[in-house]
Amino acid sequence: MKNNIAVSMCITFFVLLISYYNLQKNQLKNSVQSEQHTLLIQALPESAVFTTIIESIADEINNIIKKEISLDKNSDVNFFIPKPAPRLTLYYINDIAENNDNLVLSSLNDIFTHPFNFIFITPTVDFFEGPFGIKDELVIMINDQNNELKQLNNQIKTALHNADNIYQQGHHTSLYNKTKSEQYDYIPHIGLGRIRTTSIKNHLQDPSQFLALFEAIQKKIQIYVESIIKNAMPQNNSILIINKIGVLDLDKKSYIKEYSL
Repeated sequence: MKNNIAVSMCITFFVLLISYYNLQKNQLKNSVQSEQHTLLIQALPESAVFTTIIESIADEINNIIKKEISLDKNSDVNFFIPKPAPRLTLYYINDIAENNDNLVLSSLNDIFTHPFNFIFITPTVDFFEGPFGIKDELVIMINDQNNELKQLNNQIKTALHNADNIYQQGHHTSLYNKTKSEQYDYIPHIGLGRIRTTSIKNHLQDPSQFLALFEAIQKKIQIYVESIIKNAMPQNNSILIINKIGVLDLDKKSYIKEYSL
């Protein structure tokens, strides 16, 4: 009897020990994940044209979507979330190691020194892929006539790659996730807003129709918005003025550093 009790106690202790180990392991994993964060390097353009465009398109985009999904035009559901301000992202710095923002920022100090001269807004819009794998972000394309933005993107890459190499030598781990940061080719654009595709799906009686329906919605929005841009953007006002670069902390939703050009 005593032997059975002793065996039972040992098994119980062993199970509790394994459970505690797994709990500590998961807590450590979650802690590491929460400590990593993402910074965005963005050009902060000055353009009254964007304010005019966004104010002009939001209501009609919602009306286009409501009509396509047979929803009452007077419904207060908003399917389009406009951007509060124009931002031209130059580089994503994903999953930065804990407490290394200063190292990242110091590697960029000598890059942002020259103003841009030949950056133009185009009347062309497109849809880019968002975080859910659907092309739900409406963007306006930017004409980088002399490859100034492309060259700056490459300079940022080089500076951060060098910082990452130095960091790995001392810490045997990456400063940030280069693969994730550079998973897409750099194409200059500015986001105008995002389509709430999940909300659209929730209003469909047959969700299997979504892809075909959304493609039709995209085409109608594209035609409409491009016509608005052409009317709002006289040829002599198409140049994009950029006097400032900012580093946005996605978690804080604020700029932790700005560079004047």
